[in-house]
Amino acid sequence: MTGTGGADGGAPPTGPDARISEARTAEARTSEARTSEARTSEARTAVVSADTVPQREWGDGCAAWPLADTPALLVVEERMPPGTAEVPHRHVRATQTFYVLAGTLTMQIAGVAYTVSARQCITVPAGVAHQARNDTDGPVEFLVIASPPTTGDRVDLP
Repeated sequence: MTGTGGADGGAPPTGPDARISEARTAEARTSEARTSEARTSEARTAVVSADTVPQREWGDGCAAWPLADTPALLVVEERMPPGTAEVPHRHVRATQTFYVLAGTLTMQIAGVAYTVSARQCITVPAGVAHQARNDTDGPVEFLVIASPPTTGDRVDLP
């Protein structure tokens, strides 16, 4: 049997009952939206830094600090010592922008090496193979801005 019955499988409410049901549904949606908005607002208004969030170690002495992590955006501060590199990979959905704060970052993107200096950025579209490297004799510090977030989105390449 097909149709648009009520929650109990019967006919949908009509008349005053329908208006009450619609009002309750609208109220529930408004409440959910306010809760979601409050979470997003809290995330946007919190003051954070690499000194106030947990550090994640990766690679050979590299470090990352998640500064913002929402359903739509991820911002991570990262530091790579001299001579380090991440595993070549791609992201299925996420587009990433790398903004260098200090030092020089080498980005290998689709087989082409780009040198990105302090106060410069480079964007890697979703699906494109890339690798961040520090080919210099000093550390490099940068922000990685991803939308949507890269959680569960990475595919390592040979």
